[in-house]
Amino acid sequence: MLNVETYNATAASLKAMAPEIVLMAAAVAVMTAGAFVSKSCRFWARCCAGAFLASLVVWVLTYGVVPDEIVAVFVNDTFSVNVRFGLLIVGLIVLGLLHDQVDAARAPEFFGSLLFVQAGAMIVAGANDLVLLFLGLELVSLPTYLMLYLARRNATTLEAATKYFFLSIFASALFLYGLAFLYGQLGITQIKGIATIFHADVVNVPDNKFALIAGFLIFAGLAYRIAAVPMHFYAPDVYEGSPYTMTALLSWYPKAVGFIALARVLAPIYGRRPDAVNDFVVDRFLVGFAIVAAATLLVGNTMALLQTNLRRLLAYSSISHSGFLMLGLIASLRQEGPVGSAAADPLLGVFGILYYLAAYGFMTLGAVGVLISLNRGGTPVETLDDITGLGRRQPVKALFLAIFFFSMAGIPPLVGFWGKFYVFSALFSVASRESDRMLTWLAIFAAVCAAIGVVYYLRVVVTMYLKESELGALEGERVSANDPWPLKAAVTGCLVGTLLIGLFPAIISQPAQRSAFSAVRLPLIKQTLQGGGPTATAAASSPSNPR
Repeated sequence: MLNVETYNATAASLKAMAPEIVLMAAAVAVMTAGAFVSKSCRFWARCCAGAFLASLVVWVLTYGVVPDEIVAVFVNDTFSVNVRFGLLIVGLIVLGLLHDQVDAARAPEFFGSLLFVQAGAMIVAGANDLVLLFLGLELVSLPTYLMLYLARRNATTLEAATKYFFLSIFASALFLYGLAFLYGQLGITQIKGIATIFHADVVNVPDNKFALIAGFLIFAGLAYRIAAVPMHFYAPDVYEGSPYTMTALLSWYPKAVGFIALARVLAPIYGRRPDAVNDFVVDRFLVGFAIVAAATLLVGNTMALLQTNLRRLLAYSSISHSGFLMLGLIASLRQEGPVGSAAADPLLGVFGILYYLAAYGFMTLGAVGVLISLNRGGTPVETLDDITGLGRRQPVKALFLAIFFFSMAGIPPLVGFWGKFYVFSALFSVASRESDRMLTWLAIFAAVCAAIGVVYYLRVVVTMYLKESELGALEGERVSANDPWPLKAAVTGCLVGTLLIGLFPAIISQPAQRSAFSAVRLPLIKQTLQGGGPTATAAASSPSNPR
């Protein structure tokens, strides 16, 4: 009987993973065909776009597949479904930015790697197994090394790719070591199963010290991907040494999969419940994470004030956004209520993370897209001086860039404002407790850092509109003549998302709220594991369909 259940769970997991399998199969086909067929860069970009659309169609067809959340290695709950859809949409935007940014000879490997990165990000969103989660993260990291090198071959790019490679290997080792400690607690790898037993109080697990070590090692491994202090130091150098196309890739995928993985693992397993183990562990997590969040906010925002290179400015901006996202992570660990309940606190934490990620994708990729369009006609845009007077020479591009930077600064009613609003709301909701007063000070400190961030974002806008270039580096007709339609479509999509979701936040907030509940909801309630009888079993099985 167990073998039949395992077979059914495996079959359901494979069906649910069909969109990712399509992407990986397409990646293998593109890379293999590239060795025998000589085609243009845009041909391979079209193949990549076709793979994205095919994966989206398969996503629709497999929407109703619901694997068992206890034994399945891949789940298709609301969190998985909505996040994977969002990743596909943003992936198409990234493809629009990258579609012609590599030589034809290297295009098959480049776009094949992009498909692997996309598949890895989606696997992380649906992973219910520690091993599969690690494989998904590595499927994002490994092709990224190749893309860093393929995009532009010179000494600077090689240095950036080498730094990213060695530091990523170190981070992966930390993360894997943390997973080993977590596996050692119970001897199982299913994430939902671990979370359920952690909060069941049936046996004397987990051990406080090992649970604490596991959580910190897991976070340390993911801190590199999200560029949180002290694992942030590689970001400015790698951003500066890479073309804008790779800036777009590095600013989105590692950060997105890092926080998605944290929402998948830390929130359901370590989220506070009325038991002594989690009180011991989470109390220490809050102190450690609060220090990291404060340091990340301080370093990201203050160092950005000193930057004149646009790529380095975007790197420190990315670091500061990680600090704001960590506010939602901290709130997600202070959830209350019984296992599987629809309590408000855990929704605010994970919900804030998901909404902020959506906002971050639109406004950051849109800004990078505008800078890519200015990096044409033999006039690369490298520093603030290069965009001096852009408002007069290219008013449309300057307006787009200003809107994206206003959104990153958190100016209402743009989508960036709502992203900050929701993570601050999440933190204040848990800081109201008597035992968590320090989080109030963290929220105040984060608000001060947000005000500092406004300064360097507005400096870019002031440079474009209120200063004149002495060199006249940007000639309007030269910059606008080479804008291909995929790049225009990607930037326009980001602009529409920044404005439309800012004006109507429910477009993202409602699915994000349902996804947040799905992320922290456990498939079994405590009474089931304690032998609560048929009533408890029925209650536990009732939410088997996550939608």
